[in-house]
Amino acid sequence: MEDNIANHYFEITEKGDSLVFKLKNFTPFFEKNLIVKNRKTGKRLSIPFKKTKAVLTAQELDEIDELDYYNIFLRVFVQGETFLERSKYHHQNGGRKLLNFENEKIAEFYPTIDYNLSFKYKESPYQAELSSIKMNNDLLELDGTINMLQDIDFDRMEFLIFSDTKGRAFPCEYKNAGKNKLHFKSFVQFDFNEKLLNTSWDTKIRLIKDDIVIYNANLKTYKLFDSYNNEDKIFGIVSSEEKDLSEIFYTNNKFNLKVDITSIDKSKNLIALAKGEDIYNHYSENTEIDDNLIFFESFNGLYSHNPKYIYEKMLEMGYDEKYKFVWNLKDKNTEIPGNPIVVGNRDENYYKYLAKAKYWINNTPFPRLYKKGHEYLQTWHGTPYKRLSYYVDDNDEVYLSEFIGESRNWNYLITPNEYSTKKLKEHFNFKKRVFEFGYPANDVFYTKNQDFKDSIKDKLNIPKDKRVVLYAPTYRKEDIDLGLNKVINGLSEDFIFIIKNHPDSKSLEVDKKDFVMDLSHYNDIHELYLISDILITDYSSVVFDFAHSKKPILFYVPDIEAYLAENLLFKEIQADLPGPQLINAEDLIDSIKNIGEISEDYKEKYDIFFNKYCSIGHGTASEEIINAVFKIEEGV
Repeated sequence: MEDNIANHYFEITEKGDSLVFKLKNFTPFFEKNLIVKNRKTGKRLSIPFKKTKAVLTAQELDEIDELDYYNIFLRVFVQGETFLERSKYHHQNGGRKLLNFENEKIAEFYPTIDYNLSFKYKESPYQAELSSIKMNNDLLELDGTINMLQDIDFDRMEFLIFSDTKGRAFPCEYKNAGKNKLHFKSFVQFDFNEKLLNTSWDTKIRLIKDDIVIYNANLKTYKLFDSYNNEDKIFGIVSSEEKDLSEIFYTNNKFNLKVDITSIDKSKNLIALAKGEDIYNHYSENTEIDDNLIFFESFNGLYSHNPKYIYEKMLEMGYDEKYKFVWNLKDKNTEIPGNPIVVGNRDENYYKYLAKAKYWINNTPFPRLYKKGHEYLQTWHGTPYKRLSYYVDDNDEVYLSEFIGESRNWNYLITPNEYSTKKLKEHFNFKKRVFEFGYPANDVFYTKNQDFKDSIKDKLNIPKDKRVVLYAPTYRKEDIDLGLNKVINGLSEDFIFIIKNHPDSKSLEVDKKDFVMDLSHYNDIHELYLISDILITDYSSVVFDFAHSKKPILFYVPDIEAYLAENLLFKEIQADLPGPQLINAEDLIDSIKNIGEISEDYKEKYDIFFNKYCSIGHGTASEEIINAVFKIEEGV
């Protein structure tokens, strides 16, 4: 019965001041009730079915007398047992609403982030719906309908685009379109402004009387979006090649018209992502989840970091005798142990196997997908040194909001220390299981011997008698001259100077020297940690990983005043750093050449740093995490 009831959904139709819920995909021969439950207070309506139909009226909602969010359930009575199941959203319910003209209220249905069926019941003098959206070069034409639940005296109507701090209004033409209805039209001229890059905007229709705003109503997209496909949620993209900007008009899960301003590449990626969601949804509906299939991903298609080391430990522990593995790899020719299924980054097989795999393991977010019956282990990839809104992705508020929403899908989160547990739980509002076992990638500092380190040097043609300096700076959104060439020119061929730039930063232009190697595209930075004698970094979380080596660390921070002025660094970390903070090339060169003295000067501080941030996961993190996740799942 549990499996049967879990597959049900409703087909909702509007009938005057009522909504008819027709039960679909469920055997109809039992006593059943439609349950409408207030999310905050728990007050509920219980409406019996007549055969396969239950009717919800505006009067019944008013009797609850609670304006708030409501969830929908199906309750079934079978031989003295009661089964209650949350109802899933179905695309046929897009735009369903209940207009209560008598009491000037409206119930608007939408899918939750978990794709459950919900609605919000609220007071509203009118409701605005978009009927069409047309684009002609840089001119946008909007047509729509206003459902008037109240007789409002106004003299002006405007289409409003706004964010938290700014907005812009455009006049609307309007005329009567029947009882309680108005038709409106607005024309919007695009303004491609680089300062608005990576911003998100809401839209409303507002009524004004004597220059006083009477009410704002969200502009709904019900009439435009009648499809299950996420690709159809994007109504249009207008781009400026000259400024590398795109304006994207789309609907969110509550059917509000929204506008995002982003780069052209990101707008193309948005379309690809929507197509991928549609592929994923197709396989989710038509494919059974495989309890013995595990999907691995690291940094959107690399064989690296925590997922790599969890995978290799699972092979070592013999998990491949029971489980099958899938790896997402941008480069399908990447050498990888075992015999995993390899999928291309965001190709059809990628979404197919994501839908099929019981277990998801990643260190960055998966695409925004409805997770049904999967177990998601999020391994993350650093200790927060900078504020996360900055750290995640260029202060991109659209991306960041989606990432925080995606964290609700996580079943487990890995952290490397107590400090990270606190910061990550707070930032992502994560309240499920946290494994504070250390990072699996850092096991290498305790498990790899000298022969392994020599093999890495041999692979990279690095002489074993040279001291290796690793320069691994943080991501920077602007191209800044940090004086790196002065540093390189101040060193001799006694050193090998490795550059491992942040993957999202622009390439660093440096003078060509025989002892300088740009390994920015080398997949596994932990292998570079192992062969390096000195780390140079700035505000990057690499310091917390490298500190497991107990080898010296220098902080080259010529732009630190800007970071401090913007309050981007956590002060407690700033005070704990286990090495000197150097602001000019000359001091950095001198510190490299006199690294023995620096190490001695910072020994006590380094020990304190190690004990605070590196005290766990000394070669055992991978195994502890595997045991925790899979013994939990197997009921051991």
